[in-house]
Amino acid sequence: MWPNTIIAGAPKAGTSSLYYWLAAHPDVCSSKSKEPFFFFDTVNRFNKGVNFIENGLKKYPELFEHCKNKKIVFEATAPYIYQKNALEQIPSLESVPKVIFILREPSARLFSKYQFNRYKLHNTEVDFKQYCTSEVGVYPGGRHILEGFYSAYLEPWKKALGENRIFILVFEETMRNPLEAMTGLSEFLEIDSSFYSQFNFAKHNETFATKNGGIHKKLVSLLPYFPESLIAKLGPLYRKLNSGKMPTISSEEIEIRAELKQFYSPEKESLLKLFPSLNLSSWK
Repeated sequence: MWPNTIIAGAPKAGTSSLYYWLAAHPDVCSSKSKEPFFFFDTVNRFNKGVNFIENGLKKYPELFEHCKNKKIVFEATAPYIYQKNALEQIPSLESVPKVIFILREPSARLFSKYQFNRYKLHNTEVDFKQYCTSEVGVYPGGRHILEGFYSAYLEPWKKALGENRIFILVFEETMRNPLEAMTGLSEFLEIDSSFYSQFNFAKHNETFATKNGGIHKKLVSLLPYFPESLIAKLGPLYRKLNSGKMPTISSEEIEIRAELKQFYSPEKESLLKLFPSLNLSSWK
């Protein structure tokens, strides 16, 4: 069984919510784990034993062997947008998959990713200014700050897929009106959009501070061994037990975010050249 749909990015732009909303549809089946990282450019704890680098394509269908008789079969690995292996392999899969991206205003996405890594995952202790130029923990696409230049990554994806196989959502508009966003996506995937008319669009994987980073890292390492349905059910309880208070945003962080908005301002025009129909009016 091969996927015919893939959510490929961007990280901290609502891909988890999008994953659960799409997976809830009766005509849709997701991979055994939410983010299999199969086409990642490196082997990591999420794809160890099942990845393109060590196995080629032969093990990929195993991630979807439970999805027989479903119209849409998909996975969602947010960093694929930056991965060379994903760009080279996904467009030529025999199932001819459609690929979905969801983009967030770059400075907001970067700050969200920083808070997520520092206060939830506890894998960095640097301040926001250092994080913007650090290569520590970065996806292979480049420094953290370069990941916000989406057009540089999406242009080759567009060339490889063609316009008919690519669908882009805007995070701000999707969270403001999820019904409209999922209706449009349903039409793109040719599934019944009426399913979402009474749907509860709960948000997933929001950033929060964890009290015990060691416990969180251990649980994250175990996620690939549990079904997503169980993770979704236990998530609120875990958050109640291990959540702390997020620090107040400092005046320096506010200033840096303002500078980043100016730094990223040309990206809006670059994206609209690639995808003229995008509504980026919220990226002020």
